[in-house]
Amino acid sequence: MTGHELIALAFALSNALRLVSYAPQIWRVARDRSGAQAISCLTWNLWIAANATTALYAWTQLHDLALTVINAGNAL
Repeated sequence: MTGHELIALAFALSNALRLVSYAPQIWRVARDRSGAQAISCLTWNLWIAANATTALYAWTQLHDLALTVINAGNAL
């Protein structure tokens, strides 16, 4: 396995773990009856926008399907 492949694997694994790590927070926010006041909607919307624009950049400029799919999935 080349260095580039190891980096790509580390990127994919860290992204998968990151998404899994957010699941408990998303679950708690969804169930919070007080409106989840401690959650910053601006922060989450910026996170979504950054992932969505990275997906668009990867698709239109880099023509990198894997990077596009990963970031689109993160945005969703």
